[in-house]
Amino acid sequence: MNMSAADSADRDALEHHDDWLDRVSTLMRTGRYAQAREIAGRLWQAWRFKMGHAALPSWQIGCANAWACYRTGHYAELGHIVAELGRILGEATEDIGEWQIEYADLKAVHARIMGEFADELIIRNSVVEQACSAYGNASKQGLRLELNRASALRLLGRFTEAHQLDATTANAYTEQHGPNDPSTLRVQAGLAMDLRELGQYDAAVNMGRRVLSAHREALSPDHPFVLGSQRMLAVTLQRAGKPHEAYNLAGDAYQRLLKQDERGQDTAATLAVMASTAADPREGANHGMAAVDMMRTAMGPDHPFTLVCEGTLAVRWAMAGAHHRACALANQVVDRSVARLGVAHPQVAVYAANLAGTLGKTGETEQALRMRHEAAVRAAAALGAKHPVTLTIERAWDWPWLYWDTMQL
Repeated sequence: MNMSAADSADRDALEHHDDWLDRVSTLMRTGRYAQAREIAGRLWQAWRFKMGHAALPSWQIGCANAWACYRTGHYAELGHIVAELGRILGEATEDIGEWQIEYADLKAVHARIMGEFADELIIRNSVVEQACSAYGNASKQGLRLELNRASALRLLGRFTEAHQLDATTANAYTEQHGPNDPSTLRVQAGLAMDLRELGQYDAAVNMGRRVLSAHREALSPDHPFVLGSQRMLAVTLQRAGKPHEAYNLAGDAYQRLLKQDERGQDTAATLAVMASTAADPREGANHGMAAVDMMRTAMGPDHPFTLVCEGTLAVRWAMAGAHHRACALANQVVDRSVARLGVAHPQVAVYAANLAGTLGKTGETEQALRMRHEAAVRAAAALGAKHPVTLTIERAWDWPWLYWDTMQL
């Protein structure tokens, strides 16, 4: 596009920014995030540099661009936009109550991207209070934010609280919008994850299948919601002892993501599922290495999602007989997960149990048994003594390995 054509396009965007924002909204709703970001980004630049910072349009355009950046994995750019929105918010003279809620929601998203899950929950607790005060407890805005709060609780390993919150939210959504509304399906997907993390695998599989089926009926096969539902169901199937079905489901999602030239966290997370479910440990290790590289690029080397991928890779190396290599990586994962998640997080117990299992294979039996016992105590405290994960960790005699994927993208 030459300069005159670009200037003409910018003028059109400035004069008709409401129409362009509607177009961005439609693209986001239909899963065409890259196109949405392209339009929102151009509109944002044109408005900021040619029209100044008139508060309301700047806010609307900035928020649209921020959400598009989030969905396309442009996280550094998202951070800059959130900072700019904070400046606009501070200078605004309009009634900014609704803006403050959306700004807090974006800050919570940014905290998750940075792997600061505890900070995310603090922000979400505050924004839910603001939304309920402004719109009412049963408002669509309030329910959406409650759904996000449940997601934050899951990332912190607080699965019972997340399940209670999701169950209440699901009932409200179903009553207000029906069982197949996209928002209802989203909260049902959250419920399926809650059930999985609580060890109720059969119920989680059934709900995950219903969510995926409903998404497939309503959306295109390549829609991000469909592919996300496939990945989450694959994780649940793996936990339920159905690795072959899980591998095929994740593999289909992976191929569709590649066709979209998607190389970010969604693809990395899907590869991690393939790594954990491949019948051949060496094939699983290859998938695991690709997942680690991709997630490190997308999220950074110490992000909890990167640690999930590394933990999976360590297990597959161990299963392939590369015990010392697996021990070195697993030990790093344990140390870094304690620093990022805290020693009481159930994910840390799983990583420690897998490290113990690998040590057991190398003949370090005494150290492995001690570490396995400590992991079992932590798992029981976090998940309960009868949780399948706790019971598996306690089976020290055969050194079982566990996959624990709690990534929420």
